Amino acid sequence: MNRRKLDGDFDGDSLVIIGDRPQLYEHVRQFDKAEQARGLRSLKPPKSHTPAIEDGRYKFGRASQILAATRNVLETYTGLQRDFLAQSHEARHWFAERAIFGTYEGIHHELRRDIRGLLEQEQVSGQDIQDSLEKARREVELAEHAVACEVADLLVAELEAWAARPDAQVPPEQVPSEAAASGSAAQLAMSPPLRELFPELAETYPAAAEHRERVQLLVDRYPARIDPRPDGYEPHDLVQSANNLLSLGIKVGTDAYKSDTGAQIFLIKSGHLQHLLQQTPGLKSVPYTKSVAATLNQGRFDVDATLEDLKDNPTLAASVMHASIELAAEKGILPKPSGRGLAADDATTITLTREQASERAKMEASRARAEEKDITATARSVAETLKNAGNPVNMPHFDRRLRSELSMIDQLTGMSAPSEAGADQQRCASRLRTR
Repeated sequence: MNRRKLDGDFDGDSLVIIGDRPQLYEHVRQFDKAEQARGLRSLKPPKSHTPAIEDGRYKFGRASQILAATRNVLETYTGLQRDFLAQSHEARHWFAERAIFGTYEGIHHELRRDIRGLLEQEQVSGQDIQDSLEKARREVELAEHAVACEVADLLVAELEAWAARPDAQVPPEQVPSEAAASGSAAQLAMSPPLRELFPELAETYPAAAEHRERVQLLVDRYPARIDPRPDGYEPHDLVQSANNLLSLGIKVGTDAYKSDTGAQIFLIKSGHLQHLLQQTPGLKSVPYTKSVAATLNQGRFDVDATLEDLKDNPTLAASVMHASIELAAEKGILPKPSGRGLAADDATTITLTREQASERAKMEASRARAEEKDITATARSVAETLKNAGNPVNMPHFDRRLRSELSMIDQLTGMSAPSEAGADQQRCASRLRTR
């Protein structure tokens, strides 16, 4: 049975449903019914093209499209969306609230460049600042998120004060008292959401004594948005906005080989989004990847751990996998759940701080170093055997065979874990090995 689905991959391809699987069909039907009830419009953008003649010159070849297609934008955003959609509502909201800055919201890159040009000059006139001030006032009109509006207002206020006294200098002996006074006022002016989303800006901005220095902090600590702003921004539904952004990233990567889709911009932004997703509190792994076939084939499939990862996962894939595990356990194909996941839920859980994550990382690094000798010896033995058989093996990343403590700390920070030391260590180790 074929059903036409116009969203997802944006191509209108047929989605094949096997008709003799009534339970599978019912899961899909209920999920699709809920999606239809939301009444979301399609994000399918208009057809794009790259002109053969631009600026009066003929463009030879398709080098820009070919280069864009080799940058893995499609693969990167596909993985991002898969991992994002698999998280709980709280985790998705945490990510989305931060992901819109630097993409949908943020300072215009040209204004940012102009202001930095002024800051690099030893002396500037009030008129020079006025030119940037006019652009900054337009930013106030374009900002839609409450924090974006607040930052835009701050930038305008600081530019106005700087333009009024561009050459003003604060005597060294007056800096501490004036900084303390202005810092107190600025701290009161900053809303809690702004301080939460941009802690570095909230920490350094109040301590700045001069308007020029505050302008510097605003352009350094507040990101630039994508221009023109991508489609799909819903200021009152940030989770949907983040999902739309990732869907557009997939579309940009898909069409990169045949059209100039701006893949380079999305590639630059993907690094920030990947780092942000890894910092999301309570981040869960996605159990429905291709690697699950190997674990099933080798008899290493962990029913309890998989069900725990599927908990609070709102996707259709998770619903189907959860029902399939229960059915397979009922038929004796898989072991029945032992209930260990429920016991872990009842136990007290904590969110790892940077210090706690550092301790866990040290434990994992110590364990890895203890096991590394045997593993390295085995790997070298296999490589030598293959070499003697006429199949030389290259191991270009052999010197980086162990993960650094810093990378493990970054991954573990903000992760939810049982408070018991033994269970905590086991859970963290399991997650680190599956990454």
